[in-house]
Amino acid sequence: MGMGNDRVSRLLKGEKLDLIPVFPLGARGFASLNAGRTVTDAYADGQKSCEAELWAHEQYGYDGYPNYAYGVSGTSEFGGEIRMPEGEFQQAPMAVRYPATTEEEVMALKMPDNLATAGAIPIGLAHSRTAKAAGATVITPTNGAFTTAASLCSVQKMARWMIKKPPIAHHLMELATQYLINTAQLWVDTFGKDILFYNAEPSASNQVLSARHFEEFVLPYTIEVHRAVLKMGIGHIVTHVCGDQNLNLDFWAQIPMGDPGLLSFGHEVSLTTAIQKFGETSVIAGNVEPAIIQNGHPDKVYAACAANIEEARLAPRGYVLMSGCGFPPKTPPFNLYTMVKAARELGKL
Repeated sequence: MGMGNDRVSRLLKGEKLDLIPVFPLGARGFASLNAGRTVTDAYADGQKSCEAELWAHEQYGYDGYPNYAYGVSGTSEFGGEIRMPEGEFQQAPMAVRYPATTEEEVMALKMPDNLATAGAIPIGLAHSRTAKAAGATVITPTNGAFTTAASLCSVQKMARWMIKKPPIAHHLMELATQYLINTAQLWVDTFGKDILFYNAEPSASNQVLSARHFEEFVLPYTIEVHRAVLKMGIGHIVTHVCGDQNLNLDFWAQIPMGDPGLLSFGHEVSLTTAIQKFGETSVIAGNVEPAIIQNGHPDKVYAACAANIEEARLAPRGYVLMSGCGFPPKTPPFNLYTMVKAARELGKL
């Protein structure tokens, strides 16, 4: 049941592959439902979450690694409150009380005294311990610096402060940067250097902020985090460039990712563009639209996968067929099978 020899990990190690890997990014909710558990289990219980992903990997035969991540990572670790997903329509944890809602509260924020026991970090540690025991690649339960900073106060307040109170926004970015470096160090201390660092930046998309604000508030702090992570001996950074970030791509190209990194993209960024800008230094992944994966007929899913494979199969550092964002929990199981089938039938190298 181990995933240590999956094609994504082998690709990052520079091995020549037989087939294009296929990876349903962030399939923890789907995997839990697939195993007869709940979406709550995918986020509230690290061991159950990872077990379900390992079982789905065995059942469907896809590549990749189990990972524990969600959009408001940092909220509970700094003293806020999150609610685990419940009911039919909730798919991930959400913030119900942010650590800071005023400028004074921002300036009073402090790093967790004991990171290993803060917020959801124990759940992430349990997830990674289960992965390591199964021979799977371990990955940090992190987001990017900007998305983490926004999780301390809300995206709306972060956006407002960037314009009206830049020093407050920069202070939040400094806190988020140090938090991510501390989290990476905790994972290295616990699991060793042969792990992956994860960076997802949904809040930094151009639907939220301009390229000018990306350059000021995202770029320097992300460079600082990535340099620190690589200095720890982690060799590869996995980055999900979430949403429409076409105006930010030249900035992303300035950020070190490891040798190689792995960059995945949503359907808003073409794979051709991604390969042109990042293909010489990073593995490119993506970008089947999640709505097609969840709601499309299997023929439409297969066609979308085929188009991606044709467009990106010759990426210089390799290509991974991947969902363009988190794999939808309510995906019909046959559609995941169809993605794997497309990769196996059309992705011979």
